[in-house]
Amino acid sequence: MSSQFQSGQEHHQPPDPSSFAVPSLPKPAPMANAPTQTIQEDDERFTHAYASPIVTDPVRLGRVEDVHPGGSDITAFPFFFAVSPSMLRDKGPSVLLGLLLPFLAVAAPSSNRPSHVSKRFLHITDIHYDPFYVPHSDPSTQCHRAPESQLSSDTSRAPSVSHYGALGTTCDSPLPLVEDTFTSIKREVLANQDIDFVFWTGDSSRHDRDKSFPRDASEVISQNSEIVYYLQRTFDLSRTIVVPSIGNWDVWPSNALDPGPNIGLQRLYKTWQPVLDEGASLDDNIRATFEEGGWFKRTLVKGQVIGLSLNTLYWYEDNPSVSDCSVFVRDTAPSTSLHPGDVQFTWLEAQLKAARDGNERVFLLGHVPPADYSDTPLYRRNCYKWYLHLTGEFSDVILGAYYGHVNKDAVSVLVRAVRREGKVNEELDETPYSLHAVTAKTLKSLKMDKFKVIGTVRTSSSIVPVHNPGFRTGIVDIGRTAIISEEAQWYADLVRANEKHAKAPGTDTLEYRNACKTRSNFKMHNLTAEGYADWIRRMQIEEGILPDISKKPKKGRRHMLELYTLCMDSNEKLPRQEDDSSHLTLSPTAVRVILVTATITFLGGLGGFIFYVRRLEESGTVWERQRLLFTEVEPESVQRAQRAALRVRERGVDVHGVTI
Repeated sequence: MSSQFQSGQEHHQPPDPSSFAVPSLPKPAPMANAPTQTIQEDDERFTHAYASPIVTDPVRLGRVEDVHPGGSDITAFPFFFAVSPSMLRDKGPSVLLGLLLPFLAVAAPSSNRPSHVSKRFLHITDIHYDPFYVPHSDPSTQCHRAPESQLSSDTSRAPSVSHYGALGTTCDSPLPLVEDTFTSIKREVLANQDIDFVFWTGDSSRHDRDKSFPRDASEVISQNSEIVYYLQRTFDLSRTIVVPSIGNWDVWPSNALDPGPNIGLQRLYKTWQPVLDEGASLDDNIRATFEEGGWFKRTLVKGQVIGLSLNTLYWYEDNPSVSDCSVFVRDTAPSTSLHPGDVQFTWLEAQLKAARDGNERVFLLGHVPPADYSDTPLYRRNCYKWYLHLTGEFSDVILGAYYGHVNKDAVSVLVRAVRREGKVNEELDETPYSLHAVTAKTLKSLKMDKFKVIGTVRTSSSIVPVHNPGFRTGIVDIGRTAIISEEAQWYADLVRANEKHAKAPGTDTLEYRNACKTRSNFKMHNLTAEGYADWIRRMQIEEGILPDISKKPKKGRRHMLELYTLCMDSNEKLPRQEDDSSHLTLSPTAVRVILVTATITFLGGLGGFIFYVRRLEESGTVWERQRLLFTEVEPESVQRAQRAALRVRERGVDVHGVTI
């Protein structure tokens, strides 16, 4: 080893090129317009360009932290150019190894973000479990008592008030509906796919509509505890994250929630604690924020996706315990007042800013949506404006917003008006953002050229049988960013389930079916804002609202708008077919194959028969023709006599008896 590497002080001095023996090699021809220099000049150029120490230890050269801190800082690369050509001659293998290993470290995948993964979620809401439901009872009593004017043996009400609930009434969910719904989720959903997140958006206890049997505060806790039990029994909470939200019937009295902290929030936290704390990160600080106001953050995919559970009761217009939020002023932060609605908006803005800075995507989860499917706001006036403005300003961060309360599977689009002269919206002139429901009534009024879709608000079908019970599943694709790639609705035909149970009491006849798929039924490649805007335009084209009608659906196929309208009520109005469970059923593809095969067989047989007849006519014997035609054929001699007699009759004979 050369002496200049013996001490740390000498280590910083460049090597003397003259100390190396340069072999005598033929000098290559210089490139055009390029200066010619000797190897010694080349050494001097390299060694004097960087005065940093030259590390020749191959172990150190192979360590990423020495030459490539963090595995991502490419500014460390100039270090390599401190290696002179003469050093490559002297310590070629060691130096080359040191040069290659950092490049391999750069080429390796970064450990900060995982490769593309898919996560699946399930959204369930408005269970409204009623342990006091009585089958064949009077719906006017909330299905708690038999009709007073009828004998108890009269079962005329059985079809409507049956085992799994009373469809289309104000009665709540009986225990069999709740229990068999979770059984069906395990049998129909979890058997075929994993569920990573469950969004449980409130209203799990019964309504307080029976004046003869009022609800008390203990029922809110006991009925929520029952749902927690079924969640624990159905899902593996060590790998499935459950994010609950407070509904207006999860407090007592209903709708009323005082500013926190309060005893109601503390009791609800303890009730939900088994699902809130399981696998939760300490950084989420769930207990502190929940007991402060009923809202909290839950990390879903570390560094990539989070869920923000909102306490919408502090914005809800029917909450008598709080007033409206502070007056909305554009381009200002939410008020720092002690109003719980303002406090929640301040917290929400901070979370959305942190998510944007951290390149994370956010699920907004709550019970009461900002407006219903008829575009009627459900938040107080200023709270509504603050919600629209915050979610509009951070629409690039928000992955999706999921709510319950309205018992329908509906879509509302958050839009920003195209800049025009005058006011954007007379009702919401302080903010450029507005919310529009997508329904058969509103489709024509959605002027896609006047605004840009930037987000959505989704509400899900409920378990309580206002319509058919239903829930939603979806897929989140996570790569460089996260998007919702597809969703599907699961619904149960309640009338059929009750009829089948009446025929076979004691059996589980509730079956949820997968329907209303965004990809296959609505041809949506993803559920981004652009994906929803394209879906709306295609529906308008189908309905003739837009002039291009070249993409009208094939005759006999349902329009997307008709299908979407059916989906809103969990296919309650879907034409019902007779129960054919006892008969063999075939798929449309199998039917087509059978019909094609039968047609080919028939034509082949007919062609063969015609060919055989022609062959017999040409060369067949009398007896072969007789067997084919099923007629008696006279012998040939008899036939000749008959032909001669025919000629005599036709031509006559002369005096000698000879045929003329």
